Amino acid sequence: MTVIAGYWLKVGDSRMLTGDQRTGEHLEGTTGKAANSPSGTAAPARLGSAARAHSLLGQLSWAYDAVAVRISIVSLALLVLLVGLQVFYRYVLDHPLTWTEEIATYVFAWMIFFGATVSIRHETAPALHILIDRLSPGPTEVIENLANLIGLGLGAIITWQSLEMITTTLMHQLTPALQIPVAYPFLVMPIAGIGFVLHYLARVSKPLQGTGPAVRRLAISLALAVVVFAIPQIIPSEWANLALIVALVLGFAIGLPVALVLIFAVLYTLMTQGDQPLSIIPSTLFTGANNVLLMAVPFFMLTGATMQTGGLANRLVDFSSALVGRFRGGLLFVDVISSAIFADISGSAVSDTAAIGSVLLPEMTKRGYDKKFATALQAASGTLGVLFPPSIATIVYSWVANVSVAEMFTASFVPAIIMVLSYCTVAFISARRNNYPREHAASVTE
Repeated sequence: MTVIAGYWLKVGDSRMLTGDQRTGEHLEGTTGKAANSPSGTAAPARLGSAARAHSLLGQLSWAYDAVAVRISIVSLALLVLLVGLQVFYRYVLDHPLTWTEEIATYVFAWMIFFGATVSIRHETAPALHILIDRLSPGPTEVIENLANLIGLGLGAIITWQSLEMITTTLMHQLTPALQIPVAYPFLVMPIAGIGFVLHYLARVSKPLQGTGPAVRRLAISLALAVVVFAIPQIIPSEWANLALIVALVLGFAIGLPVALVLIFAVLYTLMTQGDQPLSIIPSTLFTGANNVLLMAVPFFMLTGATMQTGGLANRLVDFSSALVGRFRGGLLFVDVISSAIFADISGSAVSDTAAIGSVLLPEMTKRGYDKKFATALQAASGTLGVLFPPSIATIVYSWVANVSVAEMFTASFVPAIIMVLSYCTVAFISARRNNYPREHAASVTE
């Protein structure tokens, strides 16, 4: 954990510093050009103040992100420690602790929401860009500004409603095990909301450094954002379902992160009702994240990252090659078997594809395998992480559908084996047809 945390901190800091250096150079260049402008002093002064405001917001965004990254890493390490402690006391000492599970769920919630702010700042949150990728630069900038303004509004609402809940009700409610006010662990909601506000303010303020077209596009986006948030206030409450659909379509169309699209759709529906408190949004978000079952997801992701960086993927490939490499087209079978074993350990299709593919695809290309077929086979084999238990997707489905995780794991095992056999059949046909080479036949001792 220490090695992984140190590596992430080093990479994160280097990326953030690089970005800030570029921003600083851009701001300095813009301010310098404005100062040397022969058109008077009003425009340079305005440009200078806008550049300073954007620079200040960028520095605040960077500082918040640096703290959020470290809190997320410390939270993950603490989560591993708490769960390990609970397992030891429950199954070794037969004396389960009552407070570790409660603290672990709260730490998990803090890790989720601080991690969400990090993904927003680094633009790694899943989003659809189908519409934006097909537009010219001018309309694209308007839509991106609109998405940033909506994200800014959502962050402000989460912050406002969370603070209102803390000051009115949550200070008087106590947690079951620790008997502390619920407001203390709930503080992550307004703090994360402030992070959303800072990150989106830094983006929204960027066009203010320019003149003419950039400022006009921002003004158009601001007017559209006002209209978007005003519509649910004036439409009848009977149109709530239509408002939900419109919010979903609009959010996905403008490239808003998927998580924020769902929050935006809920907000739109609540605003059409009029009498529904908006505090439902942060309350539901915190309650949904405060779940013991979902804590398995970061553990699977940590396992996959550890296996990928620790070289276990290479050992799995060697083991699979000793089993099935002797057959014609052995690397194809090695790909499928290695992916199945890796998926059974990590539970993640992404980790499976990245770890096994990075080892086998270059080797298969070197041995004369068809690159397109090898890539397709690896992409298909990587999805075994969704089927083979334990699986992140199965855990999330069990949580949403409220079904037994053990029964889902049992039910998914046979389909996973059938998928492995089908991939091996396709690999066998392709190997025979293209006369792919055999690998070294390992002995029993090997």
